[in-house]
Order: sequence, then C-alpha cells, then structure tokens
Amino acid sequence: MTNSAEVIVLGVGGCGASALYHLAKRGVRTIGIDRFEPGHDRGSSHGDTRIIRQAYFEHPDYVPLLHRAYDGWKELENETGAELLDLCGLLLLGPPEGEILRGARLATERHGAPLEHLDRIDVAKRFPAVALPEEFAAAWEPLGGYLRVEDCVKTYAHRAVELGADLRIGETILGWSANKTNNRRGVRVETDQGVYEADRLVLCPGAWAPALLPDIAERSRMKVLRKVLLWYPRRNERAPAPDHTFFVDLPFGAFYGFPCLDGRAVKLAEHTGGGIVEDPLELDRSLRENDSIGPDRFVGEVLPGLVPQATRHTICMYTMTQDAHFLLDHHPAHPNVVFAAGFSGHGFKFMSALGEILSELTLDGHTSSPIDFLGIDRFPKARDTSC
Repeated sequence: MTNSAEVIVLGVGGCGASALYHLAKRGVRTIGIDRFEPGHDRGSSHGDTRIIRQAYFEHPDYVPLLHRAYDGWKELENETGAELLDLCGLLLLGPPEGEILRGARLATERHGAPLEHLDRIDVAKRFPAVALPEEFAAAWEPLGGYLRVEDCVKTYAHRAVELGADLRIGETILGWSANKTNNRRGVRVETDQGVYEADRLVLCPGAWAPALLPDIAERSRMKVLRKVLLWYPRRNERAPAPDHTFFVDLPFGAFYGFPCLDGRAVKLAEHTGGGIVEDPLELDRSLRENDSIGPDRFVGEVLPGLVPQATRHTICMYTMTQDAHFLLDHHPAHPNVVFAAGFSGHGFKFMSALGEILSELTLDGHTSSPIDFLGIDRFPKARDTSC
C-alpha cells in the first residue's frame, strides 16, 4: 500500500467519514486515518441516536446548513439503502422567553423553519407521556427527529471505501506538519506505523482537537467535557413513553431525549454541565454517583411513565469552543489544511453537509455555503508578548 495521496483525512468519526466520502465521490485519491473503527464508542458519535432539527435555537444562521444536511442524509439513504433518518418530530418545552423557545422562534421568523406553538391542553392531549411543568410553554417541530448515529458513520466510511478511498484503521496519529514536497506545498502525517504525504490535509479530530490543533484550541479556548447518556425503563408495558424526540429547559438543567425505540426504555441526557476531560483515552466510562442526579429528577418530574433510575449508560464527549459554535475553516497558517472541530454538543446532525463543505474548501478553496460565522477569525489572535 502506498503512503501518499492527494488528500489525507485525519479522524474518521462523523465529520471525517463524511469528508472522506465526499472527497472519494469527486474522484480524489484520499487516505483516511483513525485509531478506532468507524462507529466506535470512544469519542462523540455513538449511543444509538442523535437529534436532528431545523428550528435551531442556538443560532438562526445554522438553518441554511441544516437544509443542506437534511438533503445530504436523504441522498445517502437513497444511494446506499440504509435507514438513517427518522423524522418523528421534536417537542420543545421551556419558559416562554427562555433560550430554547425564543431561539426557535427566531429561526422560524428568519428562515421559515416549521414550528407549531402549543398550549397546556394541546400538550396533555397529544403528548400523554409528558408532564408540562407549570408556567412552561411548548412548541412542536414536525421535521425534527433523530439519526442512527453509528450507522451514519459506518455507512459513510463504507461507501467512501467503495468509491476508492483508502481507510487505515488502528493507527495512532503522532502529529502532522505542512511542508514542501517536490517544490509544491504539501503535508506530512506521522503515525505509529509510518509516514504519509499528501497535497492537502483535512483534520476532523473530535475530542483530540486540543492535541492535534493546539493553536486553534488555545485561540478558541476549547475544552472537552464528559457527558453521560442514560436509558430509563418504562414502569410497565402500558406506561406512556415518548414516541418523539424532546428538548426541555428546566431551572436545574437542559435535557434532551429520544423515542422509546425498543418498547422498553427511553434514552436521555443532560445537555448542560459536564466535567473536564484532560485525556480522551483516560475518560472515566463508569457511572458516577452524581451522574444521574439531574436526569433522575427530570424523569420524575417530566416523564411519569418511566422509572427514574437508569438501567444502561454510556459516556461520550463534547468538544466545546468558548462560544459553543463550531469551527470550520482553513488553517490560518497553512492554506492547504482545513479543519472542523469544536462541535460543542450539537454538531452531528450537520455532518452530511459539513463533509461536503470540507471537500469544497479542500479542492476548490472556497464554498458557497454560509459558514463565515463558523470561522476562526471570530476569536482574537493571541497577543504577541515578545520583545
């Protein structure tokens, strides 16, 4: 096997697998490198499901990217026959002027994302599994739903290989550099099993971004958080359980969850909080005593058909930027290097679009997608204190 290509993709998780596919689809000789198999449970893209939605309360500028993402997931399903996307709807609950409902309304006003506002009678009638807290408002997004997260990653990676990509699994990335090769700009990647060279580099490092993009991580004040996903059983087979996704903003935390897919348990997690992860390889994957305090309380107050004690858990990671928005850009010091990082706990739904955008930035030098608000220049450069 040759260790050279036109493009190298470092990290073949959700974003890297999509980028590898889109590059291969354009006929580019591409090598993807990762320590773990696609669809693994050691990073940020596992645990059965991820929410997808369009009335985007984080920032309305994400909505055009979501339109492209929805199209991308459907195209992948049509191309491969995989079942990846389920638009079962999304129920939003929170204070009427809280961040979630206010932000969802703004996205609707600017981009026409479908959103139906509900009163207490509507919620009680249509969503018997949910107890709406006093003084809360609700909204229903019919185009919300979920993605089968491991299947999405595996499908992109498998299809990329079918299209000619070279996937190298089980190699630890030791470092990368931009260098000159044959009188042209090039990149060099070192792993524990060899050295690779290419014309261009795509970095999708997930929770390893602080190690592989230290300057970017420092500039954006990036941090990695430990997050717990929990599964709560139904009280009995007749107890009501959600058949839709949900996001709830409570005074003691924000929580999200998924339909009862197996008829027995509902998966949910706390979006807020999370302890700092110093080394992703040393992540504590046990269930700590305080991990389920907030989720248990949430289940007891909002989902009365469930037992407020989890029977299953898994651990993943959020890679947070200072402003909780993504980073997607050319490397400021190396124009032949592009990167995607800092998805801040809400990135997976975009991966079908971001992989395509990364391929455009890499091969064309630009993209028509509106990503300026995700660039590194929104963070000030470190002050030069040298004399």
